[in-house]
Amino acid sequence: MDSGRFFKQPVYPWRSIFLDERYIFCHNEVTVYKYVEEYAPELFTKIQELVKKGKWHIMGGWYLQPDCNMPSGESFVRQILEAKRYFLEKFGVHPTTAINFDPFGHTVGLVQIMKKCGQDSYIFTRPYGSQLDLDDDLFYWEGLDGSKIKALRAHGYNSPLGNSREVIERRANDDEHETCVVLWGVGNHGGGPTIKNIQLIEEYNKKEDRKYDLKMANPVEFFEKIEADGEYIYAYELNCGYLAAIQIVDIPMETAVTFTAKPYV
Repeated sequence: MDSGRFFKQPVYPWRSIFLDERYIFCHNEVTVYKYVEEYAPELFTKIQELVKKGKWHIMGGWYLQPDCNMPSGESFVRQILEAKRYFLEKFGVHPTTAINFDPFGHTVGLVQIMKKCGQDSYIFTRPYGSQLDLDDDLFYWEGLDGSKIKALRAHGYNSPLGNSREVIERRANDDEHETCVVLWGVGNHGGGPTIKNIQLIEEYNKKEDRKYDLKMANPVEFFEKIEADGEYIYAYELNCGYLAAIQIVDIPMETAVTFTAKPYV
């Protein structure tokens, strides 16, 4: 995890991006917040203010993004409960949507654990479609005890500098639902969205011939919208374990969420 870059890069968002009322910053993992709290207390106070204003959304709600194949059930429980205590104490929030973008598989035991810990939805990216075939990337995930959570397999979580609009539009075109989620942000594992990216999205929304309405949002809003629209069809008792290689990977630190509402024809 490039924590040094995390502290250096966000200087511009506090002064510029967060002045834009359209922008919502989404971030997870207790570990990074603790680094900020210890080494940049003024920044930590600013984050607390942004959370209260709804400009900063604490997503995920776990201590960090772990391997999701090998740890014991107790380890997963501690991940969630320790993080829940921290986020409630420091920010007064309890994230209900868990996210694990980079683990290479997800044990079915997670469903029961998340449900009983107060989380009702889950976003992941791996295994990819080429590794695990699903009838739909949006589904109810059913655990061994009959517990169910809402689940989404997202496609990517970054976008090249200045190409946010193209990436969002391409991913929206590949989605069959009336409302879809697109994860975007400059760089891989560490880069946040830029003012230029936000401007490109705003320009798109002003086009009369646009195919979609783009809205800055957070994962909780997305799942609430999808459920209200009755988009869920499939239910899986899915043990999506996949291990291509043993790797040490960075953790995505700055990921913004935009969901794309497709107009009804």
